[in-house]
Amino acid sequence: MMAPAMASDSVPCSTSCPTKGPRCTDLARAGAQFERQLAGDRFVRLQELTEAVDELQVTFRFELDQQNRPEVHVRGSVQLELPCQWCLMAQAYPLDMEFSSTIAPSEAVASEWYSSDPPVNPVVVLEDDVFDALTLLEDELILLVPAQVCEDATCVRRPATEYGDADTAAAQAKAAEGPFAGLADLIRSQDDTS
Repeated sequence: MMAPAMASDSVPCSTSCPTKGPRCTDLARAGAQFERQLAGDRFVRLQELTEAVDELQVTFRFELDQQNRPEVHVRGSVQLELPCQWCLMAQAYPLDMEFSSTIAPSEAVASEWYSSDPPVNPVVVLEDDVFDALTLLEDELILLVPAQVCEDATCVRRPATEYGDADTAAAQAKAAEGPFAGLADLIRSQDDTS
């Protein structure tokens, strides 16, 4: 079942959930599904880690688990601009995410569910009966940002790690002389000056 159309920037169970939107349990009971396009500028913490955040395409699907606990299943994709670890220039990086969470009304209920059998998905605890979808999405995206963007060893902007045959040959010859070759040269030069 697709939920009725909402404003393009609204998210189910946003900060206005208790007064303007359906409760998460009601959404789960109805099997509601929402598809949204969220502007990248809404993810302030994620923007601090990136050069740019494009629009996020996301789908929320609510349902009840076997114990009648509300769950949300989220699937989304976004394109980030991340600095290359080699040249520091921004590189396009597509990021896909998919996760599920059980929605608990309080910390006490969440603790009870964690100790239950069967175990639950990661639990999102509602604060004042509010499901903050934007914060949840941003947290998940931040966890997925890679430490290194460029995996390609043939990147044309990657700095050189070898510096020509002459330098390599000289270094190999010096290493072949032994560790005390420099000391021997120093003693010889002192003998020549005296």
